[in-house]
Amino acid sequence: MQNRIRWKTIATIRALVLGAIAVVGWFTPSAEAVELNVCEVLVEDLLIPPQTVEVSKCIKNLLIAVALPHCLLPTCELHPECVITRTVVVAAEQLLHAGDVHCTVSDIDPEELFEKWVRGTITNTADILTGGIPTELLAAAQTHFQALAARGKFVPQPVQAILNAVANRAALLRIKSFTRQDVQGIKIISDEDPDADMYLKDWAAAITLGPVIVMKKDYFDALVAATGPTVTLTHMLSGGLPPTLTSAIDTLVHEMIHVRQYRELGSENFIVNYALETIPMGYGKESFEQEAYTFAATMADVHEGVWCREMRTKHNGFITEYNLALKPLTCTAYMEPLMPILADMVE
Repeated sequence: MQNRIRWKTIATIRALVLGAIAVVGWFTPSAEAVELNVCEVLVEDLLIPPQTVEVSKCIKNLLIAVALPHCLLPTCELHPECVITRTVVVAAEQLLHAGDVHCTVSDIDPEELFEKWVRGTITNTADILTGGIPTELLAAAQTHFQALAARGKFVPQPVQAILNAVANRAALLRIKSFTRQDVQGIKIISDEDPDADMYLKDWAAAITLGPVIVMKKDYFDALVAATGPTVTLTHMLSGGLPPTLTSAIDTLVHEMIHVRQYRELGSENFIVNYALETIPMGYGKESFEQEAYTFAATMADVHEGVWCREMRTKHNGFITEYNLALKPLTCTAYMEPLMPILADMVE
């Protein structure tokens, strides 16, 4: 009975692909296969039986020379009586253990390479650690998301205004954030899109892919519907927005940091640097995610109100899980110094 091989990616590589690749497009039918050394990780033990081949050889000895002289001719393989066939073992039985990395040189086209990498079947950890991400993979990525960008939607103007207000508050506090151009240029797309669903895992709310952010459906729907005069930062802080919309905007605040990081570094530098940090340190521990998680938590805290209170548990969880250099959110930290003054005013 033949054994089935099942593969998976190393977790940090999955984090690299899902949280870092930030480019746009789709494949063309003319994409040509290239020969690459593809590495995959075995997820269960596999017993490979001995491999054998049949080897045919002309019989040439003194007895044959007398009895069957035609067997000595160069065309001896054409005569069955002149040929002996033997089964030869070319590879012994082999046990591969779960976790072993198996590498083979094979022909693979850019689309197949990219989708295997995103879906978690190709690792090539050594190549990534040395900055050697295949150019074919980068080229495939840069064309793969263009369709997502074309089908995506711009963030509605009221939500753009909220994001710009957050960036203005960050500027007053001398915290680096993102620009109005970043906000104007970003597009969002639902994870229900057939080409976007593979990027967003169950635990993630959104993934930044350059100027495209893939979001889970309820967040996407809430953002697209966020129009009208009641969608403002004031309403968000006072509890006037639906909780799902507040949570979606809070997520966008995090993702906008990745949009800026991608713009500043450019495609290849962003992917390579993110990989070099994420692989040895783990997702959430490298500088890219540290900045995004820290910024979103800080902005919720400084704005206080319902935004902070509704998101406090989530952000405090991230502070603990990723060892962020922040104290747990209290949602009153920036009002506490004013309390004595306000008390005197009341008296």
